[in-house]
Formats: sequence, C-alpha cells, structure tokens
Amino acid sequence: MSNSTIYSALDLRDGFYQILMRESDIPLTAVSTPSGMLWEWLVMPQGLKNAPATFNRCVTHLLRSVREFAPSYFDDVYVHSRAVNEKTAIEMHKEHILELLRLMWKHKLDANLKKCIFSASEVPVLGYLVGKNDGENESSTKPAERNYPVHDKEFLAMKYALEKFRVYLLGNTPFVVYTDHASLRTAVKSPHISQRMARWLSFFAEYNFQVKYKPGRLNVVADVLSRWPDYSVETVYVNRIDVADDIWKDQLVD
Repeated sequence: MSNSTIYSALDLRDGFYQILMRESDIPLTAVSTPSGMLWEWLVMPQGLKNAPATFNRCVTHLLRSVREFAPSYFDDVYVHSRAVNEKTAIEMHKEHILELLRLMWKHKLDANLKKCIFSASEVPVLGYLVGKNDGENESSTKPAERNYPVHDKEFLAMKYALEKFRVYLLGNTPFVVYTDHASLRTAVKSPHISQRMARWLSFFAEYNFQVKYKPGRLNVVADVLSRWPDYSVETVYVNRIDVADDIWKDQLVD
C-alpha cells in the first residue's frame, strides 16, 4: 500500500449480521426473554466464540479476486491505487472502486456510506495513517490529556503502550518497562495519589511487569526510533569482520 498514491476505505454495514446462520444451527442461538418467549437468530450474532474468525474468513474469501488492490480486515476494506502505464492514479482508483463495488453487489455485501472514505491521500488502518509516505501512528491524545503534568503524561504513554500490545503482554510471563522518568518507579508506592492515578494503577495491576529507570543519555535506540520520518543519518559507521576470509585462509593452510 505504501507505493500507492490514492486511497479509499470502505466499512461494511453491520458486519456479522450479513452472515446467515446455518439452518440446523439456528436453534442453538435461542435466547429466552422475560416474557417467556424464545428468540432465535437468523443471522450470525455477536458474541459467539468463532464469529470473528468466521466473518473475517468469509469476507476474505468473497473478495479474494480484488485482494491485490483491495485487501480486507474484518469489516474494513482498503482500496489503494497508483498510476500505471498511461492511466493516472485517479483513473486506476476509479476502476478499482467500481470493480470492488460490483463484487460486493454480487455477494450482497453492504457498505456504510457514512463511515466510508473515498479518494484520500491517506486513510486510518489499525490505528495508523497509511499514505504514500508509509504509515504514521494515529494520534489519540485528547485536548485535556495534553494539559496533563509531565508525570501523568509519562504514565499515559505507558498505559497507551500496554493497551496497544495488550494481546502480547497479558499473561504470566513478566516483562520490563524501561523509562527515562525516574519518579515512575516510586509512584505506585506513594500514599497520596489522584483518582486518575488510582484508575491507571488498577489498569496496570492486570499486567505482570516491573518498571526500570534508564537515563535518556543511555536510551539511544528508542531516541532514534522516535525521530520524524524525514530524519536522516549524516554518518554511518560500519564494523566488518572478515570471518569468511579467515576460514578460507585456514583451509588453504590445511
């Protein structure tokens, strides 16, 4: 997608409800109401253990013929185009959109027009803004959060990181959070904390980790990774070890 110059994002309307239930499985979805009646789902309800995988597999299969320029992820379909031969990017994008819509019409997949984005220079994809300049993290900081004191901003950044990687970090395996803000190590032991801090500490309690202080002057790797995309290195030092040459010389001696 990063080689394209124009993008669109389509959102499928009521994703799970577009999948019909197998007739023999409909009784398994019965729900008892306070009036004593039983309601059965004719379409796939949300909350079933295998519902997300079933829906994602179905959409991927139905749209497989356009996956080269319109990959899908659950109920989101992303269309990306660039100029090819004598056709401009706009012309190619129009063809791609029409081909996708025909395929969706064929398989009775409806889109939510209010949530769709057409012919944009970048679109949000899984929390990132994807455009011709590759992906950038989509900021989720609220105006009120920008006015937090530095101490709280550091905690907010740690909370944001744990939420983003929650699926990998939850469990019994311990991990380490390195920070260049020394007070984060002792904040959890402070007898005087705000209500906001209390909520965050309750969230952190779900994870098995410890906080270690690492001065900014030593945290050079993270410092470079946090630079703007246009950051360029003026000098590069390369250490080369000619192990292969030494082995070849030893073989000649033998």
